[in-house]
Formats: sequence, structure tokens, C-alpha cells
Amino acid sequence: MNTVYGTIHTGERLHSLTPSAASEVILAIRGPGPRVFYLLLALLAATPALADSVVMYGVNDNGLIVGQDFTSAGTYLAFLYSQSTGMYTFLNPPGATNAIAVGINDSNQIVGAFGNSAGNFGYLYSGGTYTTISVPGAYQSFPSQFYSGTGTVASGINDNGVVVGSWDPSATAANEGYTYNSNTGQFTNTSISDGGAYTLPYGINDSGEISGNVDTFPSGQRVITGFIDNGGVFTSISYPGASSTIVQGINDSGAVVGWYTLGGVTTGFIYINGAFTSIMYPGSSATELTGISNNGEIVGFYSCSSGTCPLSDPSFYATPKQGGGYSFNTIPDPAPDPGTAVLFGAGLLLLAIKAERGLSNRRQPPTFN
Repeated sequence: MNTVYGTIHTGERLHSLTPSAASEVILAIRGPGPRVFYLLLALLAATPALADSVVMYGVNDNGLIVGQDFTSAGTYLAFLYSQSTGMYTFLNPPGATNAIAVGINDSNQIVGAFGNSAGNFGYLYSGGTYTTISVPGAYQSFPSQFYSGTGTVASGINDNGVVVGSWDPSATAANEGYTYNSNTGQFTNTSISDGGAYTLPYGINDSGEISGNVDTFPSGQRVITGFIDNGGVFTSISYPGASSTIVQGINDSGAVVGWYTLGGVTTGFIYINGAFTSIMYPGSSATELTGISNNGEIVGFYSCSSGTCPLSDPSFYATPKQGGGYSFNTIPDPAPDPGTAVLFGAGLLLLAIKAERGLSNRRQPPTFN
């Protein structure tokens, strides 16, 4: 059992300037033109960038990453991120109030979950078309709360178009797993036989092996154990001595990723052929891995003690290095959504105009009748 670290490459991000630095910006750009323009630039420079929170869930062999963007407006946006172009594409299904993207295959088909006033549903995005995935009879609670465990969630898809996920049969029953053949429209149950266990499939490879977790409650205490399901034969995955082991993605070599908690510390891992390799993002106090490609590239997120993380959104992707270890990379925040950006910009403009008027009033000499 080895712990792997690596080098870090940080994506470019906007940083705010202090008010004193903003005044230097005004001095540096002073020249012909309306003063309000300089005031607006100074306000932009002195105001922190609108921060979103990005989480990566899946990665394919084409260098495409899917995940969720929790916006400053308090909504979830599903996204596709290209490592080659550095561009985001947002994927929310029509009518969705919230959405996340969880899995992607090498044909760039994407699965995830979305919510609206009718409940929570899975979806498949393929070739520009959205298909809703809803296990027949899935329980929906109202008012609907996004990603609450009710309804249907789609979390993984292989190159054969087979989708895996979980669904809620009733208000009191444990969540169950399913597979969905997108070519035939057929659903198949993939749950552990124990009706009291929550079965939460997460990934599926081209051989049909399914990775995921089982939640049980012996003696009233929650225990989470990972598994690989190979044709209905479940193999338990549990890191030695860990209080919980959570399994996420799987690739075609049968390698799975996830994280375990041991001694109060959460550590990411890769598990293959019965052996664990622990992965920690350099300088982090906790690391969780969520996806792995056939190339061995991994995605996940991390946290730091005492607020020492260098980024507000500590998600990363990491590529294997020759000779061992990983090269860790972070990505910049997406641009704010247009509505938020317009409101933010309008507010800055009004402040700038008000400030300009204030300066104009102070510049006017007093008048006497």
C-alpha cells in the first residue's frame, strides 16, 4: 500500500486587488475619456471575482471531464470541460432547475441527474439530444429537493451505451441499483439481495463490471463498503482498518477509484487486482477520487486544514508520470452565468456613476444668490 504524491499545475484564475492597488490602477490608466470609465475599472479590480464551486466526477480517454458547477446563485449546472481547449460547455437538460453530469464514455455520451418541479431524474446526453432516464415506479417527494436520493440518478455509462445508477422505490425503502440499456430501453435491477442495504452503483466498464457502494446500518451505525459487481457476483472492497470505503469510477482494466477514512483522515485510492494505492493531493488534509479513464487519468477533489487550500474550488485531474506518481492539474472557474454577470455588471456601473456624480458635485464651486 503506497501513498502517491506529485507536482501541481494550477489553472489561471482571476484575483482581486486591494483598494490601494485599485487607486494605482486609476493613476496608471488616467488619460482622456470619461472618469466613470476609470471608476468602473477600479471597482472591477477591487472586487473579488464571482466564485463558483466546481466538482469533477468523470473523465474519458479524450481528455473530457464532466461534473457540477455550484453557482453563486445557489444552483447546480452540469458541465463538460475540455483539457485541450480549456473551455466549459454547460449541459442542463431543458426545463431543469438543477443538474449535474457524473459519467462520460469514449463516445462522449454523458449521464447525470437533473431536478425540476416534477422531481428528480437521470438523463443521457448524446449527440446533442437529451433522454430522460426514470426507473418505472421511482418514488418522488414533494416539494422536490434536488439530489436528495428520491427519483432516479444516472451515474455511469460504458462504450456499449449501458447506464448504471440508483433509484428510490418508496418513501421508506432503501435505494436500489439499476442498469439501463440505452439501445433497447431495458431496465435491470442490480441491487444487493439484502433489502435493508442501500445499493449505489456508480460506474460501469465495457466488460459490464459495475463499481459502487453498499450502505448498511448494523446496530444502528452506518457502514459504507465498496463493491465490484461482475455479472451478479459481488466482490467487497474495504480498505484494511478503515471506518468506511467509498468506491466510485471503474475503467476497462478493472481499476476502481474512491476514498477511505482511517483514523479520521480521508485518503483517495486506486484499487486493482486486490491491491490499494493511496493518493493524496500534495499539501491536502483529505483527498477523494471520483473517476478514472483507461489512460489512468484520475479526477477528484481535496480539502485543506486551516483554510490553506490555494483554490476556492479544490477539484483536480491528474495524469500518470513516467517512473511513477502523478502530475496534478487544476482548472479555472467557469465564467459567471450571463444573468448573474449582467446584474453584477449593472450594480458596478451604478456604483461608478454614483461615485462620478459625487466627485462632480465636490468639484463644483459654491454659488451664492
